[in-house]
Amino acid sequence: MTDNFRTEVKLRESPRKIGLQNHILALGSCFAVHIGQKLQGHKFDVLLNPFGTLFNPVSIFKLVNQAVYKGLVESMGIVETQGVYHHFDLHSELSSPDKETLLHNANEKIMELHDRLATTSVIIYTFGTAIVYELKETGEIVANCHKVPAGKFNRRFLE
Repeated sequence: MTDNFRTEVKLRESPRKIGLQNHILALGSCFAVHIGQKLQGHKFDVLLNPFGTLFNPVSIFKLVNQAVYKGLVESMGIVETQGVYHHFDLHSELSSPDKETLLHNANEKIMELHDRLATTSVIIYTFGTAIVYELKETGEIVANCHKVPAGKFNRRFLE
């Protein structure tokens, strides 16, 4: 029996190095935030989680896909709780007491990501979970439930 409580993985050194000349995009969980902030602290050019911290890969892909095709964030995913408007596809850091401000800011982030993808040479994705929540009403996978009652969602594991 071993006292080692972790899995050790031996990785080969990559021939590709990340340098200050690279434009980096970090998307995903709080781990992406920590990596991105560390890189920014060392003067790397990093666009860090423009839509806030997101955990499931489906939600991250959806926003990247929207940015690639300049698909705007629509009001269909907006929900109001306690006087604040949230969007099911976005982290609460983009939430606003004004619905139009939320949409405007979200669509600015879509365009910022669209422009950034054209120059990005390194993308860091970190997925925090394989669990997703689907809005029962539409079947859409959401990035954030925004304290909407749990009964409005189905919880499941991605395959």
